[in-house]
Amino acid sequence: LKTAQSLYEKRKLITYPRTDSRYLSHDMGGAVEKALKSLPAPYAALAAPVLAKPLPRPKRIFDDAKLTDHHAIIPTGRRADPEALSPDEAKLFDLIARRLIAAFYPPCRYETVRVVTQSEGETFLSTGTAVLEEGFKAVYRGIGREKSEEAPLPALREGDARTVRGARVKGEKTKPPKEHTDASLLLQMEHAGRQIEDEVLREQMKGCSLGTPATRAAIIERLIDVGYARRKGRQILATDKGVNLFDSGETPG
Repeated sequence: LKTAQSLYEKRKLITYPRTDSRYLSHDMGGAVEKALKSLPAPYAALAAPVLAKPLPRPKRIFDDAKLTDHHAIIPTGRRADPEALSPDEAKLFDLIARRLIAAFYPPCRYETVRVVTQSEGETFLSTGTAVLEEGFKAVYRGIGREKSEEAPLPALREGDARTVRGARVKGEKTKPPKEHTDASLLLQMEHAGRQIEDEVLREQMKGCSLGTPATRAAIIERLIDVGYARRKGRQILATDKGVNLFDSGETPG
C-alpha cells in the first residue's frame, strides 16, 4: 500500500490505489486510451495491437453498475520513466500496466487431453495441455507471473498399447495450513466467511469483508503493535496474549 500510495501521490503514475474495485466507468474510454498510448517501452509494443483499432468497451471492464466509491487502478497517462522508480515501484507499476493491457487482449485458448490407461488391473489418468492461441498470456510471456501449463501428451489413439518401463508408489501426508502472511491475511479479510463450516452462515457472509482496502493493512499492524500477533520473516504468528484473548472470548479494545 505504501508503494502504491507513492506511485499515486509522488509519481502521479496511477489512479487512487485504496480501492478493491475491478471495473471502470463507461466515460473512461478516453482516459484508458491515453494511458495505453503513454506507456513506455516495452509496454508500448504490447499495447499497440489494442490501439490499432477502436477501443472496445466490454461490460467485464466498463460497468457503471459495479463501480464502488472508486474505479479500478489504472495508469494515469503520465509517461513513466522506469529508471526513476524504486525497484518496488517499478514492479508494482509493471503489474498495473500489464493488467490493463491484458484486459483488452483476446482469451487464451488451449486444448486439454485426458488419457486413461490400464495396466495390471490398475487404472491411471494422464493429462496434458496444448496452447492453441496465446491470447492475453502474451502480455505476461517470459516474466514468470503466469503458471505454466501442463506439457502436451504425445499423439495417442484409443486402443494404443505402450510398455510400462517402471512404476513406484509415492507416499504423501496431508499438511496443516501454512502460517498467514500479509497477502493471505488481506485476502481472508476481503472475503470474510469463506472458511466458515456452517453452510447457512457461510452463505449469509457472502460478499462481506473485514475493513476496507484503506484500513485492512492498518488493522494487521494494530494487532502486532498491541501484542496479539508478531512477525517471523514473512509470516504473521499469534502470540500467547493473542491466543489467550481468543480463548477468553473477549473483544480486543
